[in-house]
Amino acid sequence: MHPIDTLNSQDPNTAQAMLALVQLAHVQESGWLGVEPRPAAADALLALQGQRAFHLGAFSGDTLCGLLTLGPDDEAGQLIITTLVVHPQVQRQGLARQLLQAAFERGPGMTFSVCAATHNQPARQLYQRLGFVAYRQGVVDSSGVPMTKFRRVPNAHPSTDHAAMPASPSP
Repeated sequence: MHPIDTLNSQDPNTAQAMLALVQLAHVQESGWLGVEPRPAAADALLALQGQRAFHLGAFSGDTLCGLLTLGPDDEAGQLIITTLVVHPQVQRQGLARQLLQAAFERGPGMTFSVCAATHNQPARQLYQRLGFVAYRQGVVDSSGVPMTKFRRVPNAHPSTDHAAMPASPSP
């Protein structure tokens, strides 16, 4: 089990570690999805520091090895998980689940949402095992990658039977 703590994205060293982990995960997911990874924007670090968000980090020693970021969703009454990444060297060890559980514990009674690439089966399976239900589909940007938006209502209990809600045109 990895220790989990809140992160201060205003700290330059912390923000740099967060950005490096996100970029590594983005390259990995792009490979899975068969799309070209986008180069990091020059202002990505400043954007990360300017977010109105809450960050949880998982650590292996002093090294950030997992990150979950959440903030207000554009849909009223729910928080959106905008980032959930785990370093490739510690994947498949339950760290993403641990980060999600820590978020749920910090937001009891809250509805959580998350978007995932429709073809990212490991992410889809993880969210569904934790009680998220797919309810919207669409394409987010010019990459053309199909996305699915999931929602987990308060006190949702994981189950293997997840009926999808009607899909809307975009996430």
